[in-house]
Amino acid sequence: MTDNRADKIDEIIDVYDSKGNLTGKKTSRGKARKQNEFNLVVTVFLANYDNKVVVEQRSFNKIGRPGQWEALVSGSVLSDEDSLTAAIREIKEELGLTVSVNRDDFFIRTTWRNTLVDYFVVRSDFKFEDIEFQVSEVEQVKLVDVEEMYQLLSKNNGIEPYQDMIPDFLERIKNA
Repeated sequence: MTDNRADKIDEIIDVYDSKGNLTGKKTSRGKARKQNEFNLVVTVFLANYDNKVVVEQRSFNKIGRPGQWEALVSGSVLSDEDSLTAAIREIKEELGLTVSVNRDDFFIRTTWRNTLVDYFVVRSDFKFEDIEFQVSEVEQVKLVDVEEMYQLLSKNNGIEPYQDMIPDFLERIKNA
């Protein structure tokens, strides 16, 4: 049976401390965590060798930021999974792409509320025709140049938490 929900809040995730250490506890994504308990999310800035960036419009059925444009593929790190494995899984789930992601693609870990966010910057050999996006989570996907990416992101209500990192993402892509 295919699960077509936009937000799978019953997925089991590990609980981390503020330094990113596993606590040994597990919980579901939708359950509130205590003040010193964190979940881990991966976020991938993905571009191809033609210097085109993947941007996706979130499903209008998503709980958080429905319909907004993002220059990232992201999702929760599931229980017993590391962020590298989760990054590969999320790209496959959301875009239907099998992309190599390695430790060198890791960019930075940030904290936002009770969430640790591992950012990856990945450059891979794919074309728009290769993308088969997950309609339960994504309304539409575009492969765009940097200028169009900024135009799409400017349509959002408010600034994305990662927006100030985009110049660094782009610099890293150029050097990949």
